[in-house]
Amino acid sequence: MVRMIAAGLVLIGVLVIVHELGHYLVARFFGVGAPVFSIGMGPRIFGFRHKGTDFRISMLPVGGYVQLAGADPFGEEDADANVPDDENFAKKPLYQRFLIIFAGPAVNLVLPFVLFSLLYMVGNPEPSSRIATVYPDSPAAEWGMRSGDRIVAVNGEPVEVWFEVQESLEDTEGEPGVLTLERDGTSFDVAIPEGALLATVEGEPDLVSLGITRSVRLPMVSITDPQGPAAQAGMQTGDGIGKVDGEDMVSWEGLISALSAPGAHELEVVRPSDDGQEAEKHAITLQGGSADPMSRTTPWGFGPSALVVQSVADGSAAQAAGLQSGDELVSINGVELFAYEHLLHTMKRSYDPATHRIAPVEVGYLRDGERHMVSLTPALEVVSREVYPRPVMGVRLSGGQTYPSSDEAVHRYGIFQAISRGTTTSVGIIRDTGQMLVNMVTAESSVRESVGGPVAIFRVAAYQAERGIFKFLETIAVLSVSLGIINLLPVPALDGGQILFYAVEGLRGRPLSIELRERIQMLGVMMLVVFMLLITADDISDAIAGRF
Repeated sequence: MVRMIAAGLVLIGVLVIVHELGHYLVARFFGVGAPVFSIGMGPRIFGFRHKGTDFRISMLPVGGYVQLAGADPFGEEDADANVPDDENFAKKPLYQRFLIIFAGPAVNLVLPFVLFSLLYMVGNPEPSSRIATVYPDSPAAEWGMRSGDRIVAVNGEPVEVWFEVQESLEDTEGEPGVLTLERDGTSFDVAIPEGALLATVEGEPDLVSLGITRSVRLPMVSITDPQGPAAQAGMQTGDGIGKVDGEDMVSWEGLISALSAPGAHELEVVRPSDDGQEAEKHAITLQGGSADPMSRTTPWGFGPSALVVQSVADGSAAQAAGLQSGDELVSINGVELFAYEHLLHTMKRSYDPATHRIAPVEVGYLRDGERHMVSLTPALEVVSREVYPRPVMGVRLSGGQTYPSSDEAVHRYGIFQAISRGTTTSVGIIRDTGQMLVNMVTAESSVRESVGGPVAIFRVAAYQAERGIFKFLETIAVLSVSLGIINLLPVPALDGGQILFYAVEGLRGRPLSIELRERIQMLGVMMLVVFMLLITADDISDAIAGRF
């Protein structure tokens, strides 16, 4: 709890300081007085005075403010203030008042460009170029690539991290290319034939189309032989293997390796609960034997990555096509499926972003051991916690999950490369944050799923701080964008609301009456207070339910 509070205070403090510093510096540039620069709200705890400004820490850690000479906390004229005209914010030209208010959110939007550029120059730990998974029956498997291989060059250009692999392959998309891999200290080349590498819907090289990914297949099983040793021992489709002989299992390949050792093996089988309660754990014993991690089945009568349907959404394409709970998805348009990520990438190909049309897909599934095919047309939806819409058939799955490999490398970029990548990363975050706001306005995603309050911010801050200073700084950069964009919204009591007043003043040639502006500001404050209370209540509810 102490770490969470400390991390949250540091994160919020940095964001507030950066934001208010934008207001402060531009105000001083134009000669406007600034009696108070406060981190936090409410009564003053401690601080110091410098050049006529009281820099203070206040009691409530919910934002901060710069009090501008001649103005109230919302930037409106304070008729009772006794301030020389040359220092009075309210007496300054319209463009100067606009720039002073705009500077706060502007600096928040600039911060990620600076932070990410510095991180890439210093060396930010990121996913290495090691291949975590090669999917069976994929082009990569046919070319002899294996899980654990490391890509060390693309078309002769050295690479160290996954981003460099993708970046280098952008020039290879649709054309022949060469990957240089390293395995057990030996390097070898793999030729990518023309047309083998496809692009994602977003236009990036889709390495999954080759059958390789940096994500690890979890040790989830599908029973392939009802009379096999696993089924006879009580194992079921959808079970996960938590431990083998007391050792944690984190990947399918690791599971096969552990079971390949001779002798009897004690397995901890984890079975998800249908009612969402704590998973069941069972102990079984299997005899060791030789198995190929690239095979659909094993000597024990189970295979990898069961994409088992837990439930089917009412009114969905899957329900209309007749899919049921307990069915196991095994192919999409003839492409054999081995993990959720594989399914996701294959499904995305049914959507054409140029025409905004979704093509029907042929879904292969197993029911009671028999294989069936059905055609359905997915719906285009924004999924919870995501930004952009994707084709959705309407099923909830268990098994077959993947997660990014923890194998990381530190790559230091030159100043120009760092600035270029920092800019690309920052623009992407700004674009995605803007799209998320659009989704909320158009009701494609709910506010509850997209917005977090103070409790959520503190929890995220603590989690990222535990992962290291680089992840913590990345979080600051991402939240800085959100703070900047939100403050530019034309909502009374936010900077965007004040900017809107200035726009009206510019069009009318005179400001709205101070009484009307004060009423609008107070309405905005009430709306923000109610909104903050609601999302904070949601945060607390999520925390109690363990949904973070």
